[in-house]
Parts: sequence; C-alpha cells; structure tokens
Amino acid sequence: MCALGDTDAATYDLSPSNLAAGVTLDGLRIGPANRDTPWLDLEPEYIAPDNGGAWVSLQENNALARFDLAGRTWTAVHSLGVHIQTIDASDADGQARIDDEVAGMPMPDAIASYVVDGARYIVTANEGDVRADDRVRLGDARLDPAVVSILDLLYPDLAGGVRDDAALGRLEISSIDGDRDGDGDIDVPTMFGTRSMSIFDEQGRAVSDSGVFLRSVTALLFPDRFNSNGDPATFDTRSDDRGLEPEGLALATIDGRVYAFLGLERTSGVAMFDITDPRAVGSPTEIGLPIYINTAAYSDAPGGGVGPEGLCVVQSRGEHYVLVACEVSATIEVLQVVRDAPTADPPASN
Repeated sequence: MCALGDTDAATYDLSPSNLAAGVTLDGLRIGPANRDTPWLDLEPEYIAPDNGGAWVSLQENNALARFDLAGRTWTAVHSLGVHIQTIDASDADGQARIDDEVAGMPMPDAIASYVVDGARYIVTANEGDVRADDRVRLGDARLDPAVVSILDLLYPDLAGGVRDDAALGRLEISSIDGDRDGDGDIDVPTMFGTRSMSIFDEQGRAVSDSGVFLRSVTALLFPDRFNSNGDPATFDTRSDDRGLEPEGLALATIDGRVYAFLGLERTSGVAMFDITDPRAVGSPTEIGLPIYINTAAYSDAPGGGVGPEGLCVVQSRGEHYVLVACEVSATIEVLQVVRDAPTADPPASN
C-alpha cells in the first residue's frame, strides 16, 4: 500500500537558495509590486515531466522553468519573449478579419514535452492570462506618440486610426510591458497570449509556432463560431481579448508519428498537429497542418461540448481516443483518431 505522507512533503519556490548555479530570474515578466522579491511573483501553472525532473509553465510570468528532482533545484528558467502574430484584434468590426499584426507573449497554460533524436522539446498551449492590475485596452493606453503616428498609417480609412474600435482600440494589452526606452509610455503594444501552439527547445528558444493557422482554420471550417464563446450568438466577441484561447494539451505517438492535441477553450474544439518534426509546425506543408473539430458544433449535448479544459489520449482495442473535459457544458467529449487508408506513395504537397 502507498500513501502520501506530510512528513515527506517539501516545498521548492524559486527563491535564490533553490536555484542552481548560474540560474537567475533576470528578464522575467515581474509585476511592479514584486520587483525586489521576484520569486514571490511567480505563478506555476502546469507541469510536464521529463527524465529526472519536470518542466513548469509560469504563465503570468511568460516563462518556462525546469525542476531537477535529484538535486532538488531549479536548473533552468527561460523567458519566452515576445512574438509577432497576425490576428483579428477587434470585436467591433462584425467580421473575421485576420489582418492585424500584434506583438504577443506566449504565456502558456498547459505544456508537454517529448524527445526527438536525443533532444527534448517543450510544447506549449499559448493561452495568455491577465491580472487585475496589468491590463488596459489599447485605446486607453499611454502609447508613445511616435508609435501611434506609425500605426495610424495602417488604418487610413478609420477615423480613430489605430485606436479605433474597429482597429486595435479594444484589444486588451499589457500595461506593464512594451516600454522599451524606459520613459513611461508603451512603445510596443503587447497582447496576452499568442493564440497559437509553440515548440521550444531546452534552452527556451522558439523552434516553431502554429502562427495564423488556428485562426484561419477555425474561420474557414466554422465561420459562425470564429473567436466566439462556443456558439454563433457570440461570434467575434473574443477577438479583442485572447481569441480562441489554446489551453489544454496532450501528446500521443500513433503509428510511429507524434501528434499534439490542442484544446481551444473559448471557440471550443480540438486541433490536431503532427509534430514528429518539431521544426515543421507552422510550415505550409502536410506536416504540421492542424486538423480541427469544433466540439460545440458536433457534440450531442445541448449547446455542444463547450469550454475544453483538460485533454488526454487513451488507447482501447487498438484505437486511440482523445478525451476532452468541457467545463461550460459539463460534458466529456470522446473523439476517435481516424487513421488514413494506406497508400503506396505519400501524397504530394500542394
């Protein structure tokens, strides 16, 4: 018999005494109240085991960290930086218009790890998250006047320029990030989350990203549910916040290939990526392109399977199934992974 004993429990925060030699918290996203004690600001969100330890997402801090069990120390802490994404940034334009280029922090929720050719990679669901005191609508933000003048040129037909509600005016951005020159105003408006899935190496370097694919696929296959809360009545209402919100994540090896299953909390549904080659995700080839099912549209439950949170992959009688926990609809969705019929030659890329 096994049990958890409180005498065997130990706590390891990211204070200096628990960091391995050479590891620091320098460069992490830290709230103003904790600048002198940054370890008190960190918010571990999700854990992905590896050999001898685990990777942890620090969501609000836009970072990944690794804990080593043998040494009982944090052996790596990596800021995930800022990435440019093309999104629909407005809930006031009445359409799925994916043409706004915006800087974003990945800020992953769920993460997973896997090994390819002896190298470990960390897959991230880049949901993004906010605190009560670190967000502002771009239209209300204190932006560098020179930056506003440049961004206004991108929206010549809108009276309010970049601050117009139909442009970026309603986009929720960070109030504590993007001041590159330290003069108190925002030089790079930065959104929460990148509305994508990424793969990082163990040094915290971005290897690949799904880019605009998730936005494009959901808009193409389920246009009336684009950036919604799972139903057509809320079409486009999440565009100004964090979009479709990639949250849950599960990996599985099937017939020698590695697949990532990504839950989209707001729009609802699951996207499937072939990540056998970690550097191919996001490239315009068959490898890396997602397959997407909207659980809200296909579920037998009234209103559909809305609000995917956790995912797992199980195998039964030779078949693989993705189980999806949907918090809003109070349902479990079961999706079967369907194998393609074998062909003599691989299909040609378009």
